[in-house]
Amino acid sequence: MKMKRINLICTLIASTLLLTNCQKKEVSDETLLNNNSKNQASGADGEWDVLGYGIDATANMLETNSMSDVSIINIYQYANDFKDKNDPNKVKVTGISVNRVGGGSYDIFTGYSAHDYSNDVNTKKSIGVDGKVSVPFSSDPSAPSKKLLNFTGNFSKNSEDENKTSISSKFSYAMFEYWHRVKRIGFTEDVTTQTLLKYLTPEFKNYIATKTATEIVNRYGTHVLLDISLGSRIRIDYSGEAIKETSDTKKISTIKAGLGVSVLDMFGFNINTDKTKEEVTRLANETIKREYHSKYYGGNNTGTSISIDSEGKSSSNFNLTSWQQGVTERNAALISIDKALFIYDFITDPVKKAQVKTAVEKYIKDRQPIMEPDYTSQLVSVKSFIAKAGKHHYLTTTTVGDFNYWREEGPIFKAYNKNIPGTVPIYAFHSQGRSSHFYTTTSPGGDYNWWAWKNEGVAFYAYKTQVSGSIPIYEHYSSKGLDHYYSPDPGATLGDPSYWTSVSGPVFYAYPLN
Repeated sequence: MKMKRINLICTLIASTLLLTNCQKKEVSDETLLNNNSKNQASGADGEWDVLGYGIDATANMLETNSMSDVSIINIYQYANDFKDKNDPNKVKVTGISVNRVGGGSYDIFTGYSAHDYSNDVNTKKSIGVDGKVSVPFSSDPSAPSKKLLNFTGNFSKNSEDENKTSISSKFSYAMFEYWHRVKRIGFTEDVTTQTLLKYLTPEFKNYIATKTATEIVNRYGTHVLLDISLGSRIRIDYSGEAIKETSDTKKISTIKAGLGVSVLDMFGFNINTDKTKEEVTRLANETIKREYHSKYYGGNNTGTSISIDSEGKSSSNFNLTSWQQGVTERNAALISIDKALFIYDFITDPVKKAQVKTAVEKYIKDRQPIMEPDYTSQLVSVKSFIAKAGKHHYLTTTTVGDFNYWREEGPIFKAYNKNIPGTVPIYAFHSQGRSSHFYTTTSPGGDYNWWAWKNEGVAFYAYKTQVSGSIPIYEHYSSKGLDHYYSPDPGATLGDPSYWTSVSGPVFYAYPLN
């Protein structure tokens, strides 16, 4: 969608050296009434702000580019027609509630996977504390009973996730948002959609009449803002791979612990009150590929990023009072949506309304997280056995039946004992005459009769090409013992370099033991 540009820029204190000082540009009633797209309001203009603007419900609402560049509802015309005649100050408008009572708290979002995290964000940002839906959910066109997720733009993939077109389920995600509100403004419950339809801007009505449904959604978004809160949020995003946990509940507990390390360091309070400091530290250390990102939205420091290292240590000295005092009605950001309606609810032409509804559903569906299933919890160890007489190695995910003949050498890598998407069967072939086993991805039916090789079936499943997290497995061969041995180490000799005469591969890809 054509994104909202900032035209009202806050004056910053020069000593911060964070942004260039500049004079705030006022937006006149005439500018907004004319819908001049070159003169656009920001998240807060001190009066009607972005009330009546469109928003992309799949985006990060804290970013100004989540909102339309011009308003959908002509708030100034509405305000002129509904001035409260009983207000001695002549500022109140019947049907618009303005609350300047400040307040603040924090929100925590967690998920054992990107999808679970996005679902938590969707629920907490789309449903109010009263249980009412503030940002309506769209349905999946192919499965109408399935509700699509809002605010998927709040998700940022861990940089260690090597999937190109999807998101690995191995990574867990969490987010902390400290917020301070300076203003809430919205239409009251008695203002109907039918009333607001009379106050659509000329530009919006012309766009509806002349543009395609896709163009309308791209410019104006998916929903219309009817009740909003303004202020500032400080966000900490955290992600990592909880390698020692397999249950979803424990993964959430672990990722929250890691998030809590940075919150404690930066803000000085503990969000993991059910755990000791030692437990939090232990759980955080059990997460690998840890990444933190932090940023200010709204206020004097809006747009400023905060550096947090992989240990959760922040480069910022946070001052609560300074932050709160630096947030005004003129530099505030949109921090919550208390009521919105679909954009097609403001289209009266039934044909165009149906077209835009379809476009909205497609737009939201196209921005749902695509998950790559994580099957690593189903990995099993592949153990190596050697004949006690030597010169004969054998691999299995279970055990052997004759310990008089075999001696276990231990696990050497991990693979699957069932067919996981993307894997191929690794067949075991045995030659009685050679007293040897070898393992290959080649399917049965090849010419393995020389030396009387017998196909013993699938030993395990692995990958033919390398995937994220996998390692190459090499085949070592001894011409002296007619023996085959498999290892992730191409230089493995098992203590006898003269015995192993050649190495080939990788012959397949599996996973490391740790």
